[in-house]
Amino acid sequence: MPVVEVPLSVLAESFPTNSLEDIISSLPFIGLDIEGKTKKHIRIEYNPNRPDFSSYYGIVRALKGYLGLETGIPKYEINNDKRLKIQTTKSVKSIRPYIRALVAKDRALDSDIIKMLIDMQEDLHTGICNRRKTASIGLHNLERIRFPLRYSTAGSEVSFIPLDSSQTLSLNEILNSMDVGKKYSNLLGRPNEFPILLDIKKQVVSFPPIVNSKFTMLDNLSRGIFVEVTGIDPKVADLISAIYAATLYDLNFKVYHVTIIENDGSSTKSPDMRPLPLSASFTEINRCLGTEFSREEIVGAAARSRLGTKSLGRRTLTCVVPRYR
Repeated sequence: MPVVEVPLSVLAESFPTNSLEDIISSLPFIGLDIEGKTKKHIRIEYNPNRPDFSSYYGIVRALKGYLGLETGIPKYEINNDKRLKIQTTKSVKSIRPYIRALVAKDRALDSDIIKMLIDMQEDLHTGICNRRKTASIGLHNLERIRFPLRYSTAGSEVSFIPLDSSQTLSLNEILNSMDVGKKYSNLLGRPNEFPILLDIKKQVVSFPPIVNSKFTMLDNLSRGIFVEVTGIDPKVADLISAIYAATLYDLNFKVYHVTIIENDGSSTKSPDMRPLPLSASFTEINRCLGTEFSREEIVGAAARSRLGTKSLGRRTLTCVVPRYR
């Protein structure tokens, strides 16, 4: 089971009117197990079917609902900037066809935020990303990137300085000489060309799902983040981009859509934060839980679970589920 390390200071700041003991004792009621505690952190084990708990801001979000401090579905204001575009090409469709992205800016990063974002990346890669096969995540210093970007393919002779290296390497050298290349090269099969993400200056941003460019590495001087997700399953890519968007929004970043332009001219905006409907009868809910809750109690519990109520029929409850779930 994955584990997230939550600073006790974050819990104290997020719940100023609650004692730390009360907050910690509430964690099991949102499906979390306490693995250990130090003077500064608490280690929390979560179920992989709640990937939004890969960040401690996702846990805070759920706790606020359980404690009745913020109920119903969270609302997110995602901004638009017509310059933020990624053009895809037909050549990448047979290798790693889907890309999603977002931009977050207007707030400085620090080492704690960077660590949390990278820990999220590692947990998501291991869990719903199926060890990068289904999807992989790249985190980048926005200030180093010039839009629009191009998601395409390139020959093995293309070169750049990858993360954890001090020298320029070709794609072929990365796959054959770097540990990360050897570990994940099988995900690409045996193509003649490889997926590559370039900015308008033809600088390599990432070589998915293998490694990012060292040039775009996040550091404490970064004031903006570019998140890109590539994969073979668009639903997983959408979920991951929504998880990062919600987390960065809760961190008081200003979050922006990135327009993905397909090779056929169609386009989509990422992240997609539109909630999804889910319906169940009140009888079915009680039968599954072994309870006899009233209609009002079930509606209230849904709100505390951070679900929105779309329709209240006499027998059926229709909720709207946040995209990060």
